[in-house]
Amino acid sequence: MMNFANLILTEYELVIYCCEIDNYFVVEVAELSEFLADGKTHQEMVINAEINIQE
Repeated sequence: MMNFANLILTEYELVIYCCEIDNYFVVEVAELSEFLADGKTHQEMVINAEINIQE
């Protein structure tokens, strides 16, 4: 199993928000202006952020 925490995201400061009502995660990357990614799980959020950073 791949450890997503060791990908490119480790180079950035992540601010993670969790909406308890919707059980949804949102991450903001402070160094990248206006960057947001989300996911239904913590792992999905990290994967989506990783994909968006590489684009």
